[in-house]
Amino acid sequence: GMGYRGMWNSTDQIPSRAVSSGLVGRFGAIDPTDGGDTYRYSGSLEWQRTRGHTATKVTAFGTAYDLNLFSNFTFFLDDPVHGDQFQQADHRFIAGARINHRRLERWGGHSVQNTFGIEIRNDDITNVGLYHTEARRRLETVRQDSVIQTSGAGYVQNEIAWRSWLRTLAGVRRIVGIDARHRLLGSA
Repeated sequence: GMGYRGMWNSTDQIPSRAVSSGLVGRFGAIDPTDGGDTYRYSGSLEWQRTRGHTATKVTAFGTAYDLNLFSNFTFFLDDPVHGDQFQQADHRFIAGARINHRRLERWGGHSVQNTFGIEIRNDDITNVGLYHTEARRRLETVRQDSVIQTSGAGYVQNEIAWRSWLRTLAGVRRIVGIDARHRLLGSA
């Protein structure tokens, strides 16, 4: 498994006239609350069994991800009272598994490897949103959605070693996906 977490403040872009007038320093910020925080944690498990000329492998994985990004590109243009800061939010959990079965054979004196497998993946995006904020405090929801996306695939692959310098690889993959979106709040 692996993971990280980060938090930051961003100076973002600032007008050159604000620097030349002395309103802010060269590395200053009009809105010092711009920035964000994020994390990503993931892990996986793998099991494999080999018997004779066959090998079966099962892999399962999961990832948790979160992002809150606060930006203000227009300062007080649209909202002269609270400012134009906005938050982009994304929170999701991804999980999936892969199973493949490989068989080593010989056809007419050539080394052949046939692989059969299935994969499934589910993305549960519990919140993807855009909000009007002031100093990282939400004032209004511009749009907020949740999405569940599931996909699966089955595949077969054939690899033949014709010579030490010539190998062919042929495969077929079929992908099926289901996508469910739900608007929680906000405009169309």
